[in-house]
Amino acid sequence: LKFSINIINLEKSDLLNYLKSNNFNIVGTHTNGKKNYSSVDYKQKTAIIMGSEAKGLEKEWEKDLDEKIKIPMKNNIDSLNVSVSTAIVLYESLRQNKFNNLS
Repeated sequence: LKFSINIINLEKSDLLNYLKSNNFNIVGTHTNGKKNYSSVDYKQKTAIIMGSEAKGLEKEWEKDLDEKIKIPMKNNIDSLNVSVSTAIVLYESLRQNKFNNLS
């Protein structure tokens, strides 16, 4: 079995420098997000930052985000499993990019 995804482990500062120097739009899911996840333009280079299920996005990331995004939910639901949240946001990114480069 061969995997086709490269994984790179970086310190936050190195990752942030790379993203900013390569003109990525840095978005992160946040309970106080103002912009709906589906309103983001994922056709541009976008880094999607996800927090943990228990604590959400780390405070140190908040100041570096270009946008805080939210996934709207009904009634008193206040959180989703991080894998579900990631799947929702990634699917929207793929949809906007017309599922290019998928086999």
